[in-house]
Amino acid sequence: MVSRLSGESFLTKPGHLSEIAKNVVSEITGLNPVLSTTGGTSDARFIKDYCSVIEFGLCNKTAHKVNECALIDEINTLAEVYAQILFQYFK
Repeated sequence: MVSRLSGESFLTKPGHLSEIAKNVVSEITGLNPVLSTTGGTSDARFIKDYCSVIEFGLCNKTAHKVNECALIDEINTLAEVYAQILFQYFK
């Protein structure tokens, strides 16, 4: 059996992008986000050397399962958060 690395793990240090994300999430949702290394993975591991990255998305019981689903209101809120993070980051 040959072992193969499909992407190196990484840890983004707290900084400008993570602070923007925390503030936007708090403003839009009223939740107090916590920086954490729990959760999934994404293609961010392939671009981490070229730009700041965070992994952020919906949490639900069906994530990555057959018939994965999410509430439309949660998807709309997530889109609003993403847009506001981008706006704040590039302003």
